[in-house]
Amino acid sequence: AILDGVIGGVGKPVAFVAVAEKGGLLMTITAHGAGGHGSMQSDQSAISRLVRALNRIERNPLPADLDQGTHLLLEFLGPEMPLVSRLVIANRWCFEPLITSNFAASPTTNAIIRSTTSLTGLESGFVANGVPQRATARIDVRLLPSENAEAVRERLEKLVNDPAVVKRQSQDDLGVLVEIDSVLDRNASIASVDSKPFHILQRTIHQVHRDCVVAAGLTAVATDSRHYAGLTECTLRFIPLRMNSEDLQRVHGVNERISADNYVEIIQFFIQLLRNVE
Repeated sequence: AILDGVIGGVGKPVAFVAVAEKGGLLMTITAHGAGGHGSMQSDQSAISRLVRALNRIERNPLPADLDQGTHLLLEFLGPEMPLVSRLVIANRWCFEPLITSNFAASPTTNAIIRSTTSLTGLESGFVANGVPQRATARIDVRLLPSENAEAVRERLEKLVNDPAVVKRQSQDDLGVLVEIDSVLDRNASIASVDSKPFHILQRTIHQVHRDCVVAAGLTAVATDSRHYAGLTECTLRFIPLRMNSEDLQRVHGVNERISADNYVEIIQFFIQLLRNVE
């Protein structure tokens, strides 16, 4: 999209072209514990264990990796930033922890530097005075291009199967299980910004949206480009949809919308793109 005021330190709107995207993975975390009457309090109930497990996952994010497309974003935007920021980016070997910390401070930018885990569902208990034997959480995991689904599952399992989470009551105590429900097919390639298609797209953006600076990087969402993964190594993802920070919060939410002027811009963009490709 065209991001206006979303990326700090850049005064112009950023026409963000995704040369790579994350994969999607759905996981289930199931905690087991002894059931019983609600009058008997236990810190080893299924729900108590699940709460601690989810807390550990939230407090221990998966590691950041700037080489999964974010380095490209920095290279494109560095010249548009103030002097101090340019110096930091130019000496990434020294300031990588600082860069990572700045990206991690916002959910929007944190999502492009690491694989993420988002809680999307909870299920447990049916009666008010009964302690359930199972408690289940659904986790939406978005994987960096290089990440392996099973490796992430093992990491989370090791994280939650800890004495701080589970004190097993017997050999039959199942504790907390982490399982993969489904893995979304994905396009794991990273397109080259030196390719002819990228240069055509870059030129088209500058022709139609003269107020923008073009940048490339990783998108945190899954796109339909996964269906083209076997046809080309150069997949570029871009729609000239203008979005600010408030618009980002509306995606899949309340009052999701597009302005009439921007709608016309998008049509103009695709007409120009077809002309340039010809």
